[in-house]
Amino acid sequence: MNDNNSLINCYTQLTSAVQDYYKCLDDCACCFNCKSAEEAWIKCYKAFGKNSNRNDEDLAKVLDHYLRAWGMYRNSFINNRPEVHLPAIRIIRNGNYWNLKEIN
Repeated sequence: MNDNNSLINCYTQLTSAVQDYYKCLDDCACCFNCKSAEEAWIKCYKAFGKNSNRNDEDLAKVLDHYLRAWGMYRNSFINNRPEVHLPAIRIIRNGNYWNLKEIN
């Protein structure tokens, strides 16, 4: 029984830490200028939020910046063409996947 309580305590602490992390993103994402890969992730996370009012082309640029920041365009033919992401943006924005965001 003690192991079960310990597991529940660890789960509660982990859940709390993740929630605190997301709150921090909400509180300070506007402070970043997206020079690092981590900051690009935060900008991308915020841009694709449920309450985002950005159009598809702006989201494609944000996604393009994120992929570049993480070095995912090495040896790629997609240089300076964020519009190639529009089909993926439309799939993400259609709402079928919102339940995957911030899941426990």
